[in-house]
Amino acid sequence: MHLVKWDLISRSKEDGGLGVKKMMQQNLALLAKWWWRFHEDKDSLGECYKRKIQIGSWNLATTTTGNRRTLRPREEDERKELIQSLQNVSLDPSRPDYLYWKWKDSRRFSVKSAYDQWERQCFSRDPVLGSVWRSLSPPKVEIFSWLAIQSRVATRSMLHNRNLILDPRLVRCPFSSKQDETPQHLFLFCNVTWSVWSIITEWWHTNWVCPSSLADLAVWWFDNGFCNLEKHIWEACFFATIWSLWLARNKLVLNNVEPVIREVGDIIKTKVAM
Repeated sequence: MHLVKWDLISRSKEDGGLGVKKMMQQNLALLAKWWWRFHEDKDSLGECYKRKIQIGSWNLATTTTGNRRTLRPREEDERKELIQSLQNVSLDPSRPDYLYWKWKDSRRFSVKSAYDQWERQCFSRDPVLGSVWRSLSPPKVEIFSWLAIQSRVATRSMLHNRNLILDPRLVRCPFSSKQDETPQHLFLFCNVTWSVWSIITEWWHTNWVCPSSLADLAVWWFDNGFCNLEKHIWEACFFATIWSLWLARNKLVLNNVEPVIREVGDIIKTKVAM
């Protein structure tokens, strides 16, 4: 069952995705590396070709064979655009030509920097989803939290919307049975869930107000005033709470084991301590 669009999965983690690269753009970056080596490697085939440049003007009609086919309309437009961009460029015959890659400090091309530059032009940074990847919990917990913030967890409400649960009576929250089990209700608005979050915030002597969404809670949680080790432990509590709530929910649904709120809080504290 698909939970997230491939377009989001293939974005970098800073842009809110999972960092799975798109093969077409990655292949273009790899091909560009060959063009870079074509110029930089003195033993490459590129040294067999000579280019004529007339000092003071650009001879764009000269090729390696001395002949040129008729340009297509689009190519002719690109040639005119290139000539226009070179009008104010002057050459220094006393200095050798060289290439540099402006998107890297070393000025040398790399496949990673080319792919990253493409991503920066296509996507914008997502401060909420990008904040999930902190290496404070196992990868499966971080990925699940990433899904939960986007309301992409396979709750009863989602299964009902996809016709996997046909009886509307089975869509209710397993904790309270008062409202439909949506991701936001399960992880934030349910009385049981709210009590668990309150236990964790009281443990840290922090006052909190239930936000409008789990994404807003993540923004507040990670924008804290703690430092060093305390900061890491506090942020780890966010992931441990979401994961523990999901496990408690599954035990209730699959094994009919009612959760004890205080015990769930103790489990979260134990996970963070380990």
